[in-house]
Amino acid sequence: MRASGGYRLFSSTSAGVSLAAGSGSWTSMSDRNAKENFESIDAQAVLEKVAALPLSTWNYKSQDSAIRHVGPMAQDFKTAFSVGETETGISTIDADGVALAAIQGLNQKVEEQRAELKAKDEELKALWKIVTELKAALLPTAGKWKEVVMQNSKLKFQCRICLAIACAVNFAATATAQYSIPWSTIDGGGGTSAGGVYSVSGTIGQPDAGGPMSNGQYAVTGGFWALPTAVQIPGAPLLSIVASGPGRVSISWSPNTPGFVLQESLNLSPTNWLNAVSGGINPVNVPAVPPAKFYRLFKP
Repeated sequence: MRASGGYRLFSSTSAGVSLAAGSGSWTSMSDRNAKENFESIDAQAVLEKVAALPLSTWNYKSQDSAIRHVGPMAQDFKTAFSVGETETGISTIDADGVALAAIQGLNQKVEEQRAELKAKDEELKALWKIVTELKAALLPTAGKWKEVVMQNSKLKFQCRICLAIACAVNFAATATAQYSIPWSTIDGGGGTSAGGVYSVSGTIGQPDAGGPMSNGQYAVTGGFWALPTAVQIPGAPLLSIVASGPGRVSISWSPNTPGFVLQESLNLSPTNWLNAVSGGINPVNVPAVPPAKFYRLFKP
């Protein structure tokens, strides 16, 4: 069939297609005046459906398999968009409309992302402005802080020199003092050192004198040392024993957890521990005299 002047094919007075003279494609009737029952669409919803629409290449059974086409199946298109007259064909006007709607949906997403990026860019500019202002405010004080640190270091150095001089003067004064230790014998003495469940008994050489030996400022008392020994119990506060004066020690524990009492024993036998007279008093001052005792904390 030849139609050198063009061709029009109408299925009704308001619907049809035409082939313009010299044209190679059909033009579908799309006059607004020929349409009714308009409804708006959600372009992004159409975009999501297009993204999920199965697409493939195929050939018509009536054609050679080498002749390929691309596109969806009419049944899938009908299910997704519910347009057209049949489930076995796709109208070109519907395919074009779906494509245009999907393009609009994609454009909406691009514009939304562009707005979000613009907002974030404004936030970054505001933050950078704050950083710049803080930097400008802190730079003048950096030199002052450096000067303060240098002055502080200089003062510390001067204090150390003064302390060293004071120690040297004190040592010189002490060196000139006259000490006197009367004749005495070196006898065996000492006590027992314990750590956990083990103990070691030994002797310590010391002047055995009948009374204090003094030069007026310092005094040395002879005899055997009988220092109490702390036995640390797992789970109990840390027990400490320190000298508190001539012949006496202070026993304390930290933290001062309620419920613990002080116990004493002359050896590490598990059956020989007795509650000390002080009980739960913390700290307590006891004499360091023979026989040497062991002390521990116990929670009844």
